[in-house]
Amino acid sequence: VYLAASKLLKICAVDDPLDAWPVHGACGSWGVLSVGIFATRSNISRAYGFDNDAVISGNQFRNQFIGFLAIMAWTVGTTSLVFFPLKWAGLLRVSKHHEELGLDASEHGKNTVVELGNMVSEGDKEKNQKGDFFDLKKTAVVSPHADKVKQESVPGVPVQN
Repeated sequence: VYLAASKLLKICAVDDPLDAWPVHGACGSWGVLSVGIFATRSNISRAYGFDNDAVISGNQFRNQFIGFLAIMAWTVGTTSLVFFPLKWAGLLRVSKHHEELGLDASEHGKNTVVELGNMVSEGDKEKNQKGDFFDLKKTAVVSPHADKVKQESVPGVPVQN
């Protein structure tokens, strides 16, 4: 569920860098609905302390679906109350200039630098030389707009543009 939802966001070009919707929205929805799909009378009895025919009659899935719709309506309603006023006030996004520079550069005065070589153990480096892993040379990853700000780098690590 997560992988399909994450891929769908990429296909639809939705910017969700933390994959919050696939984790909480898609997987949460599946969790709510799957109770109605896979419920058994014995599990209902064990969970609620009484037996009923909701599973056989389809009422369990109906109830789960109504709960799903209620959660969705509450989430859309409350987030709309927060985010639409922020959008109308012009406070939801950073300026185009800061977006192009990258927030690390505009907010902190430095580009993001990641040294990939430090994350690889010596054993992994040997396997990498045999072609078992991706090539993890020491490189620094910086903003795609690094030419617009002062470049900073880890000593001994080349900056890639």
